[in-house]
Amino acid sequence: MDHPLMADQLALEEWMLSEGKRRFLVQVEKARAQGREASTGYGVSLLRDTVHHVAAEITRVITEAVMGKSGGNYKAIPYLMEVDAEVAAALALRVCLNNISKPRRLQSVAIEIGSNIEDEVIMQQFKERSAKDYATTIEKIEGGSTTGHYRRSVARRFAKQAGVTLKWDQDIKHKLGMFLINLMEPMGLFEAVTYFKGGSFKSVQELAPTPKVLEVIRQRSEVLAYLSPSYLPTIVPPKPWTGPKDGGYWSGMAHRVRFVISGKRRDQPAAVYEAINAIQETAWVVDRKMLAVIEELFDTGMKAEGIPSAEPEKPGPRPLGLNEEETKAWMKAAAEKWKEHRQITSKRKALSDVLTVARKMAPYEAIYFPHQLDFRGRAYPIPMFLNPQGNDYVKSLLRFSKGLPIETDEARMWLAVHGANSYGVDKVSFAKRIQWVQDNEQMILLCANDPLGAGFRHWNNKAVDKPFCFLAWCFEWAALLDAEAKGEVFLSSVPVGLDGSCNGIQHYSAALRDLEGGRAVNLLPGDEPADIYQTVADKASLILSELLALPKGSTIRDPFLAELVSKWEAEKVNDEGAVVKGKTDWRTYCQQWLSFGLNRKITKRSVMCLPYGIGQRSSMAYILEGLQEVVEAKGKNPFFKSEEEDGLFRAALFLQPVVWAAITATVVAARSAMDWIKCYTKLVLENNQAPSWITPDGFLIEQRYMNMAGRRIDTTLFGSVVKHTLQTETQEINKREHLNGVAPNWVHSMDATAMRLAVLEGKDAGLTSFAMVHDSFGTHAANTHLFSHLIRESFVNMYEGSDPIAMFAVSMTSRCAPDALRPNLPARGTLDLSNVLESDYFFA
Repeated sequence: MDHPLMADQLALEEWMLSEGKRRFLVQVEKARAQGREASTGYGVSLLRDTVHHVAAEITRVITEAVMGKSGGNYKAIPYLMEVDAEVAAALALRVCLNNISKPRRLQSVAIEIGSNIEDEVIMQQFKERSAKDYATTIEKIEGGSTTGHYRRSVARRFAKQAGVTLKWDQDIKHKLGMFLINLMEPMGLFEAVTYFKGGSFKSVQELAPTPKVLEVIRQRSEVLAYLSPSYLPTIVPPKPWTGPKDGGYWSGMAHRVRFVISGKRRDQPAAVYEAINAIQETAWVVDRKMLAVIEELFDTGMKAEGIPSAEPEKPGPRPLGLNEEETKAWMKAAAEKWKEHRQITSKRKALSDVLTVARKMAPYEAIYFPHQLDFRGRAYPIPMFLNPQGNDYVKSLLRFSKGLPIETDEARMWLAVHGANSYGVDKVSFAKRIQWVQDNEQMILLCANDPLGAGFRHWNNKAVDKPFCFLAWCFEWAALLDAEAKGEVFLSSVPVGLDGSCNGIQHYSAALRDLEGGRAVNLLPGDEPADIYQTVADKASLILSELLALPKGSTIRDPFLAELVSKWEAEKVNDEGAVVKGKTDWRTYCQQWLSFGLNRKITKRSVMCLPYGIGQRSSMAYILEGLQEVVEAKGKNPFFKSEEEDGLFRAALFLQPVVWAAITATVVAARSAMDWIKCYTKLVLENNQAPSWITPDGFLIEQRYMNMAGRRIDTTLFGSVVKHTLQTETQEINKREHLNGVAPNWVHSMDATAMRLAVLEGKDAGLTSFAMVHDSFGTHAANTHLFSHLIRESFVNMYEGSDPIAMFAVSMTSRCAPDALRPNLPARGTLDLSNVLESDYFFA
């Protein structure tokens, strides 16, 4: 490619590689300084490769000792038998690996190993004696400081309160640690090095890594550093994808970027490459006004929605002279402070990384974001930190590099609609959204002219859905009004996004021509946008009203209501005949909920996640989250019981089956399709095959969820070894993961296909700028009216030109046993998909 900035781009890619190496080495040095070398990439790898061998040696020696064989340090074996062999191996290896770069005296390493095993035994006994107190303690440990001293002191204190008073002397710990070190020595990992201290004749022994291990560390560090580039946007159009590993970046490091992140490297249809190339060839620029605003917020620590505040102070040392109750209160408060400190520190680090990249890219007139796909076909930007799929403040930092003129009423309308949408006024007609902008023009101008002064409280508050994108739009709208006042043509470059209405259900409803579900998600035209979340809330309220209207003591004819009431009025009795769970006062709950009012926030997450495999248990958690938000916003809680119990959990638990019933009644086809997909998948799995299907544009989806060899090793006080690092993939299919993932993956593959087809339609129509985020499609305001039509047209063509459900059945049939009784295709409804072409709120 001949581009004036190509040399600069190649230099930038070289910097990405060197910066990745630098970041990797900084992380390694930090881990070394903190004594956490076992958590580095090479430390985890060494632990994974050796833990089972060490465990096998421990088991062998224990077996020999039990059978009567004697040996040196065998006195340690009774203590070693208190823990699982793999746990002992992991603890011993972790202590040794944490000291690779700073050798320590052999005696102190041995005692530390013994102390770690003692801690593990204490926690095992604690768990056996009081599971509830143990769980509370673990929660405190995870919520507090990450230091080993804190974890150990908290754990031992609460274990002691529960009656666990185990205390091994130093000699036992030393013998136990030396026993394990001696077991590892023949494996060539570590060796005892003797030297004479200070030129005297007094010898000292240290534990040190062997040359073999040091070479392994060197080799693996080089590979890990090379594989950790800090991917940035490009300053020339990305290299077009034409194959599975030839696109994105231009230099030699491009071979490490794959078109499909996981799965086999195979060619894809030309149309798939063409669509992704069009997305990644979109030219962007950093919005310098928004960069200045966010930098000032970051530097000053001003409280803004989504921006982490100034880093809080760490908890100080525990005051002297506290009694037991005061100590508990102090520890609880300290744990909360540590938790807040870690969360805010992490968020500030993420924001700092975003700002660093934004500053680096700000001088360029155009930047680009290379993309790749996951195995379902969903497109993701490769660059880290700053990209068009980031959170609200990240998106606000980007706009198209070239503006297009606002010359028509339609273009002006769409820009206004985008502003209302960003604020959160998006559940009303377009006319009402435009009216909202007109009614609030003075507030909008105040935000644009004094964003961190008088306008701050107007855009920075919980009522605003996307505060930073709204502020970016305020700047745009103010510039438009200024240009109009001067009689000039304004060039708008803010991406105007069109979002699907619960997009997963849109796809299921289209595939099965479901009239009821389609109406709820705007597949049919209407004067106002349909709101499926409020529809479900209204149906749930109707069920509560019907329950409340039931005469006391009467026979309930409706089987669903009868089942609910029967469940609520049942008492749970334990084996001794005592009541452990009484009847639910369901009439009071019905009254409280109806008085409080069900709105879309209560039901949104449950409905939104239904197409992606949500279960009833997760639904309850989502209802609770929504309820907590509404209670906070309203400032009242009708379910309050006491200072110890706010009552929200029980209220959400009561409402969950009611909401689930309302969802089921609204999206019958989606549930039917999901059940059918899982049924077909069971047949495939019974034939020891994995699900695979082809999308309407020819992209091949191959699920790969395999069982893993080995098992996870959990230790209590110092976290647990990450699961996958101790396991290797087998050739045995993980049937549970396949069943749980197949329906969500199918609908994700459909929304990915719809996005690619819409991009191709837009490209053919002359569009060159695309802001695409799975179920949110964006372009210039000047082209939004056209793109809106093309999105609808491509969606209709996708489902009228093919039958993805039937295509799934064909793909899966080839993987079933020949004699398998295959399920019939799910029934189709009466929805006429041509209605989508007239539905203004399909994507809006």
